[in-house]
Amino acid sequence: MGHKFLIVDDAVFVRKMTEDALKNAGYDEIYQAGTAIEAKELFLEHNPDIVVLDVTLPDCEDLALCQEFFRLKKDVNVIIYSANTQELVKDMAKKIGVAGYFTKPMDVDAFIELVNSLLNK
Repeated sequence: MGHKFLIVDDAVFVRKMTEDALKNAGYDEIYQAGTAIEAKELFLEHNPDIVVLDVTLPDCEDLALCQEFFRLKKDVNVIIYSANTQELVKDMAKKIGVAGYFTKPMDVDAFIELVNSLLNK
């Protein structure tokens, strides 16, 4: 399909589950990072169309990394996927332009529906 994805989460099983969902939907150019440092390197190297981001990483919290991605590429689509259910974080994410916010465990069908709609704009 030609679209690139970056999955950023410190939990390997979450990255694998998200990658499997994307592959089952027909997407195959998927990169993974477990830290903010790795994520920034992969982001700059591969220029993804969509970033699936956990907002709590060992080396970065809240929306700092998300804001960095928007600074680097204004039209990147960021989907937050987190155990953080605080309304304040969700509201802040919406204000800075996050495309979607899913709480763990993710509704895979709703996630893929959002991905498809973002890529078919």
